Amino acid sequence: MRIGLLTAFLAFTTPSFAEPVVLSIPQEKLAVHFDARPLKKVEENYKDGRYSYLGNAGNFNLSLFVEPSTCEGDESNEVRYKCFLEKLRRVPFVQVSTIRANEIPAGVQVMYMMEGELKGRPFQQFHGNLLFRHGKKAGDLHASVLAPQAPDVKFLFALMKSVQLRNLDQ
Repeated sequence: MRIGLLTAFLAFTTPSFAEPVVLSIPQEKLAVHFDARPLKKVEENYKDGRYSYLGNAGNFNLSLFVEPSTCEGDESNEVRYKCFLEKLRRVPFVQVSTIRANEIPAGVQVMYMMEGELKGRPFQQFHGNLLFRHGKKAGDLHASVLAPQAPDVKFLFALMKSVQLRNLDQ
């Protein structure tokens, strides 16, 4: 009975450990808004028309890439997803049976698990990617949680749902 109540509570509550985050890319006239755990910026770079951001908060990692597309014809969500899926299937430890995708207002949301053993230790990691297009550039907001618990999974879904892409005024 208690497990059922906990599951219902998790399903209908919003993570209280999230705060508004804005990553601005003036060179691309783009701001990416979302709710996430307080991030510590590890790296941010804009060079040769490519933007990258890396941040983390404990076992939570986040990256954002906005760069020329490597997928021909990725103007549609379907093509963008198929191209990403082709690459994802070649990544070691990805549990292909766990890959799930759906369209959300900001683009294509892809969620999946990675499991395996590194340096003799087992690991499990839950991933979420939001694939989007901005002008002629492809974007990928990636978030992952190491050793995920139920609240972490809920948090990643809420993060992806909260993403808003905004054009910066010229």
